[in-house]
Amino acid sequence: MSEALLEARGIRRVFRETGEEVVVLDGVDFRLERGDFVTITGSSGSGKSTFLNILGSLDHPTEGTLLFEGKDLFALRASELDRFRLSQVGFVFQFHHLLPEMTAFENIMLPARILGTPERKARDRARELLTAIGLGDRRRHLPGELSGGERQRIAVARALMNEPKVVLADEPSGNLDERHSEQLHEMFVRLNREFGQSFVVVTHDLALAAMAPRRLVMHDGRLLPVDAQAE
Repeated sequence: MSEALLEARGIRRVFRETGEEVVVLDGVDFRLERGDFVTITGSSGSGKSTFLNILGSLDHPTEGTLLFEGKDLFALRASELDRFRLSQVGFVFQFHHLLPEMTAFENIMLPARILGTPERKARDRARELLTAIGLGDRRRHLPGELSGGERQRIAVARALMNEPKVVLADEPSGNLDERHSEQLHEMFVRLNREFGQSFVVVTHDLALAAMAPRRLVMHDGRLLPVDAQAE
């Protein structure tokens, strides 16, 4: 079997509250190949977001191993993990978290400036992404001048700015109406098909989940194929 882009082995996450242990993830195994588009559904509190945070190294498991291109991520120093997240992973959340005082163009460029990308290269990349998401004419607009769907598309472009190998999205359409949700879903599918961008998307939206070639459900702390467990 070839080396996975991202692989989780035996991930357990236990929270200790008021003297009791709560097992949220119970030995999760997961492989993400290059170009994969995977959605994860499941009931509220099932551990979907916790697992996504571990995949992005925003949280550490109680037990288990996380490999990125064969390297053990949790063996890295904190500064190395920071750079990994900045350069290799794009994050998209339910709320866009755009900086209100920055234009759409400036918000998209921000990760590249933090990474130290040369200015010309960063600007060229930001223009490319604005065109790709269909908002080339909104580059000078502040977030407050954009619709909710447009703000979320800017957040996706920002996540792609440093050309990450994987995008992790947590309920990305959860704050959007039906029309804007459909537009965002279609954009994910297009980016995956046209650019081979790898996605792992946690969602309650079954319409978005159905668009993915690979669908998983979180149940009793384990990841299962959708057809193995009724949603």
